[in-house]
Amino acid sequence: MVVEAKRLTGRRHQIAAGLAGMTSRKVARYRARWKADGFDLPPLHFVPVDKPPRSPRTRHRRRVADLPPVDAPAPPAFPFTGPPQITLLHHIWPTSRALVEWHAERLAQADAERRICGIATDPTTIPVDDVRAILGPGWEIFTARNKPKERELTTYRRMLEMIATTDPNAVTLVTQGKGGKAKAVVGAVEWWTEQMYQTVTLNRRGVLKAMAAGASVVGSFRRPGNMLRTAFRWHYSGAFYAFRNARVFDSPKPYRSMWFGIESWPGDYFPHSHSACLFGDDCGNLYKVEQQPR
Repeated sequence: MVVEAKRLTGRRHQIAAGLAGMTSRKVARYRARWKADGFDLPPLHFVPVDKPPRSPRTRHRRRVADLPPVDAPAPPAFPFTGPPQITLLHHIWPTSRALVEWHAERLAQADAERRICGIATDPTTIPVDDVRAILGPGWEIFTARNKPKERELTTYRRMLEMIATTDPNAVTLVTQGKGGKAKAVVGAVEWWTEQMYQTVTLNRRGVLKAMAAGASVVGSFRRPGNMLRTAFRWHYSGAFYAFRNARVFDSPKPYRSMWFGIESWPGDYFPHSHSACLFGDDCGNLYKVEQQPR
C-alpha cells in the first residue's frame, strides 16, 4: 500500500502530497516523529500497488553472473634484475593445536627468504608460545587482539607495512590459517587449502615465471564476478596469492575494512589481465565439493 498522489492545497496538504508513493510503514514513522513535535498529517488515502514477484536471489545472480571482469591491456614483461627475495606472510587464529600443526607442516616447505606470522588471539586460542614452538625458528611473530569482523585484516594491515618496498626483486606470498572456526582443516576446505598451498605457496618456480612474464599478482582459484564488489570484478577464492612488491607499493593500496578484505584486495587494484592463475581458473563455490575442480 502506498499513499495516493492527489492535487492538494494548503501547507498540511502540500506535505501530504509530498508523501505520495510512500509505503504505509514509512509514513507511520514520519507521522509519529512529527506528532511528537506537535504536528499531525491530514488523513491519507492508501492505494494498493501491484508488484511483480521476484526471487530474493535475482539481484544477486544478476550482479554476479552478468558482470564480467573489468579488463585492461596486459602489462609488459617484467623480468627480475637479481635473485628474487620472497617474503611469506601468514595469519592464523590458533583455535587448536591440530590446526596450527596442519598449516605449519606446509609452511615449513615454502622456499622463502623471510617469514612473518601475525597471530590473532582471544580467550579461545592456544598459548602464543605453543604457536611459536610449532612454527619453529626463522619466523618474525607478533600478536594482535582477534577482531571477528576484520578476520585476517587484524594482522595483515601491519604485515603490509612491514614489507613495503619497491624493490623489483621483492615478492610476497599471502597465506592464512583456514579452519579456525572448525578448529581443523576438514571437509571441502581441506582439499581447497591443500591445492592453494601446493599450486601457489610451494610453487616458487611457477609464481616467479608468471611474474617475470608481467603478472602483478599470481594465485589459484581465480573467480570472475562481482560477489565481493571488487573494482575489477574478480578475486582469488581463498586468498592465497603472491604479489610483486614493486607493482603494489608504487602507490597506496589499502585494504577495504571488510571481513573479506585480503580476498578482495587483488581485484580492487589490478585488472584481470594483470593477474595470473596457476590452477582452478574460473572456479565456482569451493565450499561445495561438487563445484571443486578435482
